Amino acid sequence: MDKNLSKVTTANVVTILRENTNSGIPRLDRIKTSNPELYLRLEGKQIKEIAEELIAWNDEITKNYGITKIISARDEVKKYVSLIDLIANNPERIEIIIPSIKEFKYKNFAKLVSILFDSADSKLIKRINNLIFLCLSYTKNSNNKNKKHLLEYILQEVYYQKAFFLIFSKNIKTFGEEYLPLALLLYDISGEEEKQINILSKLKRYGLKV
Repeated sequence: MDKNLSKVTTANVVTILRENTNSGIPRLDRIKTSNPELYLRLEGKQIKEIAEELIAWNDEITKNYGITKIISARDEVKKYVSLIDLIANNPERIEIIIPSIKEFKYKNFAKLVSILFDSADSKLIKRINNLIFLCLSYTKNSNNKNKKHLLEYILQEVYYQKAFFLIFSKNIKTFGEEYLPLALLLYDISGEEEKQINILSKLKRYGLKV
């Protein structure tokens, strides 16, 4: 996200708030779930006022948390996406790349998300943790049959995540780095509990114990 490309205006935010979501849950309802305290500032306001309030909230987060830490959080996500791309573009090298996924850390991003959201899971963090868990399971498992199934599942998850991050990047491409908090508020949080990935139950289909 290039700061110079930022085009976040009240009109932009109004448009995003009015968009249909994949879950069918309006973005304001998702904000109510993910950040009830922020929602209290929005409740009862007209949509233009809500957009203005969201931009003001973003400015407060950026000022208090610090643009340097926000940039670090963004760079952690970019590093993770580069690992996903590396596997997707070189699947034959997957076993070489797995240790980098397994050891991946996202301290600044996790901290930023904890500041933004009170009671909801980050889709991005969920995806990252899923793949880290799979890679850890792969390296810990000594059964060749199990490792083969885990490797296949890692590939499935990688290609799914590549599409996921392409869509996410497209959604937030007009948000400069100083508007990352607002971009995450509008696009990161899932409003559908039933669509949360349950890696353990899926691995059980293979008869795997991890």
